[in-house]
Amino acid sequence: MGVGMISFATKATADMPFIDPGRKPGVGRIGQSLALATFALAIATTIAAFLFWNLLLPFYGLLYLWGAA
Repeated sequence: MGVGMISFATKATADMPFIDPGRKPGVGRIGQSLALATFALAIATTIAAFLFWNLLLPFYGLLYLWGAA
């Protein structure tokens, strides 16, 4: 580095990893896998809740357990 030249690369910025500004988060393989797993889990939870509400609750609901029905 020549005399009189100003260096903006301090130790704090030198230790940080370089982040490419052209990359967008969540578009890689890991992001897509997480999104797909979350989507599948949401669908499975919705189906399980539907089956529980329509098949299990009419027979084992609180009114049946309390003996009111």
